[in-house]
Amino acid sequence: MKLKGENIGLPGSYNDWGNTGDKAFDGDITTFYDAAGAEESWTGLDFGEERKIASIQYSPRLLGIGIYEGHEYELFHWETDRWRSLGKKIAKGQTVEFKVPRRSLFYLSNNTIKNKGQVSFFLEDTLFYYN
Repeated sequence: MKLKGENIGLPGSYNDWGNTGDKAFDGDITTFYDAAGAEESWTGLDFGEERKIASIQYSPRLLGIGIYEGHEYELFHWETDRWRSLGKKIAKGQTVEFKVPRRSLFYLSNNTIKNKGQVSFFLEDTLFYYN
């Protein structure tokens, strides 16, 4: 059973990127709490009444999910019979932008931690990857 309550704790997130304390309780293991500061950071739930909790489940932050500032990313595009690199970029925040051909298959590789992303299909002229 999912715990429900009002999110409490220190406000904000690192660089105001939106990874606030409520993300620790949203049930989505690809989101996370990334505190605004390294000292005395915490998050929690106020149930409004005393509750007995029999067990909890915890999933650590998944390394390689999302875009990390300072990491090098390389975007590949399927071309007839092979994957072709469309270039490398260093993330300056939680997004990476590439100019891409239309109607193609792509995958994004995090070269810093050697993690390949999922193959995706896009119709756009510009491709953004968000955390």
